[in-house]
Amino acid sequence: MTGLFLNIFECKFEKDYFNLQYLSYENYSVKEDFIKLQKENPDYIFYKYDVQIENEQFERRIYFWSKKENPSSTIIGTEEVIDIQTNPKIISKIIESCIIQHFRNFQTTNGQPYKVFKKREEHFWNIVSPSNLFMVEQEEEDIEGNKKKVKKKLVDGILAFNQFHFNTFFNSFSGNLSFFFVISRSIKLEFEKGKDDFEQRRIEYKDLKGKDNEIFANKQSIKRFLSATGQQGNYENRINALEHNQESFKKIKQVFDWLKNNRNDIYLPSGNKFSEFSMKYLPLENDKIQADKFEMPIKYYFENRTEKGYPNDIISKLKPYSFKFFENQEIKISIICPKSNEGILEGFINQLETRLKSMFHIKPVFLPIFLSDTKTETYTNAIYEGDISSSHLCIVVLSEQHLKIMDIKQSPYFICKARLLSRGISTQDIQEKHLKKINPFIMNNLALNIYAKIGGIGWTIQNIEKRKEELVIGIGSSLNKDGRRILGIAQIFHSDGRYLVGDCSPLSTFDNYAENLENHLYNSLSKIISQEIINKRSEFRLVFHLFKSASKEYEIKAVENVIKKFQNENLTFKYAFVHLAYGHNYRLFTNDGKPYKIIDNYGKEKSIEGTDKGTYLELSKHRSLVHFVQESTIPLEIEIDKRSTFEDLRYLSTQIFWFSHLSHRTFLPSKKTVTILYPSIMSGLLDKLQEIDKWDDNMVKTITDKLWFI
Repeated sequence: MTGLFLNIFECKFEKDYFNLQYLSYENYSVKEDFIKLQKENPDYIFYKYDVQIENEQFERRIYFWSKKENPSSTIIGTEEVIDIQTNPKIISKIIESCIIQHFRNFQTTNGQPYKVFKKREEHFWNIVSPSNLFMVEQEEEDIEGNKKKVKKKLVDGILAFNQFHFNTFFNSFSGNLSFFFVISRSIKLEFEKGKDDFEQRRIEYKDLKGKDNEIFANKQSIKRFLSATGQQGNYENRINALEHNQESFKKIKQVFDWLKNNRNDIYLPSGNKFSEFSMKYLPLENDKIQADKFEMPIKYYFENRTEKGYPNDIISKLKPYSFKFFENQEIKISIICPKSNEGILEGFINQLETRLKSMFHIKPVFLPIFLSDTKTETYTNAIYEGDISSSHLCIVVLSEQHLKIMDIKQSPYFICKARLLSRGISTQDIQEKHLKKINPFIMNNLALNIYAKIGGIGWTIQNIEKRKEELVIGIGSSLNKDGRRILGIAQIFHSDGRYLVGDCSPLSTFDNYAENLENHLYNSLSKIISQEIINKRSEFRLVFHLFKSASKEYEIKAVENVIKKFQNENLTFKYAFVHLAYGHNYRLFTNDGKPYKIIDNYGKEKSIEGTDKGTYLELSKHRSLVHFVQESTIPLEIEIDKRSTFEDLRYLSTQIFWFSHLSHRTFLPSKKTVTILYPSIMSGLLDKLQEIDKWDDNMVKTITDKLWFI
């Protein structure tokens, strides 16, 4: 068995410097002039870089170097010797540009080039192989027993290609810089033809995303195509094999081996050469990068009691954290359900009642309302019937057809949610199929959802030991139907994970983000301070978990303005901006992606695949990786903005990992920390609810302390 591998490859040079030239940026500050410079000199790389000259002043320069030994044009600039150990950004750019150019120059044995491109929103390059992975060579035998190899298409109408992702990074250890390139791999899918092919096969495509005649190969379009052509089995068998961790590791290593064997052919400027490409398992020598593992957080239940075990069992035994709040209360739960399901609903209620009583120790009273049919209008009318107005929560039973309704204004799910939320009542939807076939796992999670939506707290987590009080603010996002990013601002948690407030009103785009964030922070913090949740006489901390990098124009501006507002109230606090992202190029493999065996608690061998949850890697002073999902190879990247006044990377990374154990959507730890997950869900849901007639985001202000959106 091999150990832990991070897909970074160190590179070293024969010489410790590069002789480069640069141009003054002032001569090319106009965009059109810079583009003209690039077009007139296609054999050069141009890199804008700010150089500190004196008295903390900076001068912007355009460094340039050729892509090949004999460029077609000549540029005269100011010469400068670039030392490798003092100019990491320039050196990283040289590594990136020269290796990417080598990929561009490469062609397959049949003369087909690789596609090499970089999307504007991505920080890595994409290198796409021309070979269709759904076309395989198989051996066949004719009636006379003669064997021959033939090419066979495993999936008709869809193409699959190996797509490699490439970028560079550097880190510093004991004052010495090390340079790495990063290679990961994914499968790129395309439809072989386009809308014409869909039309010929009589497959509906008008609601699918695409451009011109092209239909984008996303989950929705692929699922529809496979269902219509009856190829689900072939596709899943092949794609599962291609996407296996072991196969990804194998392909990444093949690309590295190819680069290593051809490194002398990779052109570098000023006569330098790569002296070494190396691939090593962690930890790297001299502990440049080493791995650690976080402990799971301790969960606290009623009266801060704790015990190890499955949370659904422990919560039954120790009682939920907020048990006292609901003690001796009757919790009224309305149920809107088609009359055709009246019989099976009784069994469902019995199961749910048992769980709510035994696990969460509450006293539910169920108030069913039966519908004569399943029309949207009938659901809408039922909202105003019976005892719903006095309910703590309403369960809405929906069919699979209801969930397929594309028009939000005609969807019983969104109409019921909007109308009931406007009256301060949370909703919980459930599909008919789960009434007919009750799944214990789903029922446990359903009971947990209901408890959270009425304002219950199942458990909190341990605080990292500290002397200062702390609030954690999560700012997530989602995409609306037009593909525009919307922001959920913002949700505030106590450092022990208690959900304090979540205000997403008004819903923000980047146009009004800074102003809304500032107002929300000031109003929410003022409320929390007035309730004495934190001590305003002592310095405290604000930790921002962000879906994006902190911006001087947005987050930092908002916090600075809040600080100014609180100055007259003698409040002092430090703050940290922490960027959380999965859209990076790092991958983690244990045992080269192959399954390995361990001894489980019962003394038997158990096959395990993937990297342990909680695995922690510190890449630099401000950047780390934390692994959340064992079967996946993609860890969470955590980066602290350097303008933060609190910068303890391990402390903040631990906090983020522990917050993934707070999700009340399921008893299992979340794949994301709730500080990003919750705002993302909330913003996406509120964006859709805006399409409902007479909806106003202010309607949810009465339940901002409840997890109504999960």
